[in-house]
Amino acid sequence: MERLVTAQQMRNIENNIIQKFGLPAVVLMERAALFAADRIMDTQQKGKVLIACGMGNNGADGMALARILAERGFDVSFVTVGDQAKRTELNKLQYHMIQELSVHGKVQEITMDALAAGTKRNPGEYAIIVDAILGIGVSRPLGGDFARLVRLLNDLAGFKLAMDIPTGIHTDTGQMLGSCFMADMTFCFGAVKTGLCMGTGKVAAGNIFCDSCGMVYQEVRMPIDDRPEAESIAYSMTVQDVRPFLGRSRGGNKGSFGKLGLIVGSRNVPGAAILASSAAYRSGAGYVRVLTQVKNRDLLMERMPEAVLQLYEEPEEAQCFLASVVSFADVLAVGCGIGTGPAQEKLLELLFDEILKAESGESKEKSEEPAHAKVSKVLILDADALTILARCDALLQRVRKLPCITILTPHMKEFERLCGKTVAEVAEDRMEIARAFARRHDVILVLKDAGTIVTDAAGRCMINRLGNDGMAVAGSGDVLCGIIASLLGQNVRCRQSRGDAFWGTCAAVTLHAATGDVCSRRLGAHGMLPQDMTKQLPEVILQIAGEPL
Repeated sequence: MERLVTAQQMRNIENNIIQKFGLPAVVLMERAALFAADRIMDTQQKGKVLIACGMGNNGADGMALARILAERGFDVSFVTVGDQAKRTELNKLQYHMIQELSVHGKVQEITMDALAAGTKRNPGEYAIIVDAILGIGVSRPLGGDFARLVRLLNDLAGFKLAMDIPTGIHTDTGQMLGSCFMADMTFCFGAVKTGLCMGTGKVAAGNIFCDSCGMVYQEVRMPIDDRPEAESIAYSMTVQDVRPFLGRSRGGNKGSFGKLGLIVGSRNVPGAAILASSAAYRSGAGYVRVLTQVKNRDLLMERMPEAVLQLYEEPEEAQCFLASVVSFADVLAVGCGIGTGPAQEKLLELLFDEILKAESGESKEKSEEPAHAKVSKVLILDADALTILARCDALLQRVRKLPCITILTPHMKEFERLCGKTVAEVAEDRMEIARAFARRHDVILVLKDAGTIVTDAAGRCMINRLGNDGMAVAGSGDVLCGIIASLLGQNVRCRQSRGDAFWGTCAAVTLHAATGDVCSRRLGAHGMLPQDMTKQLPEVILQIAGEPL
């Protein structure tokens, strides 16, 4: 598990190290510059280096890097931007040292005008371009010389690197502030910033490399801010963090590995039922019952013969099966491709009624589980079910009253309809808006995007750093829905504890994204399909679980 931080949280961590440990800020800066220099050496890029420096501590990092690279034999030039009178003390110190080197011809300072003229003559003059202009402090749109320099740097042909965060990216939200530096690689000091995992920030950062650089020690709990820890810290999961959710008992049976009820697919959208059910089985589910339209029968029998089907001719007929499905299932997943008409709205309303009956012991259907083994159900609402909730506020308000763990999985446009804010407004502070929504409706929220956010009513937050643009295709969400249902169905604790259900959902999102990355490497982002991910799931799970292939 990796901790992600906002700009203020990073400042608090750094100040704590300086004040309580007595580690001088210049030593931290030197360690950051050494880390960046080592990573540059690792890239094996050769040729001239250009480092763009602002007047703050990020610019000081850049000048420290210029000095170290010059010591290692690189031909280094640097350009500065900003008001000279606003140099920080560390910036003044680093500028003094680099000026001494300049006197001896080891580092060359150039003006922005000279850079612009040289770029026109030879855009490939610099093999390595480093952005150390503004760092984590920027919160306003770039303008003037800052915007001009970022444009100049982006127009250069070399390998582009950012120190801590690309200039022009909001540290907390990932929003682009007018314009931004587009990096191939970003070196993070202390911790990865939340803005590098969301929105434009995820794209602008390129590959991220992070090191503590002396600022974070696992043995010491660092103060972040005055709020409770669960409400102030975000995390990202690695594939290793998924492993605890993949454990299986050798004495298990199809019931103990999760009984899933999927209300998915319709006459014109049969693929949703196939993708969700196959993803559920391929990620370990023991028993999957699919309630779907009768026209999907032959396709499902051909593609997913393991699934048990309950079929209806018209959407209204599906209501007759609800009591049976609810009483059977540990995990219910509803919405993938079901349609959004009045019949589906009524179906959702009656489903909520059946869940209330089942949990209060009033259901006419007898559960297959003995009373002492009864655990809470999990309800996943996806796709068309979310559209219905957004249209029918009375149903949305009922969600928080359901006696089960409820998970909503909207993409950004669906979330726009649910929360009443535009996609652009959500992007301005998606983490806090997502947290507020999860709190208000008492749900686990999976806000799908490049950098999917998972959060819950307790304020826990995970931002997914895996995945790729090849997953941005219809049907990918159906696969994710099946994986979430499967992992929570296999883990009894995830059905008993909202906290465990949250982390189980995070594990499913991470597994889905990791599988997408494997598919992209093997098939390419242009050609991969959601069905490729379902086929790839078993191999990815074997690798994560550490089993020999």
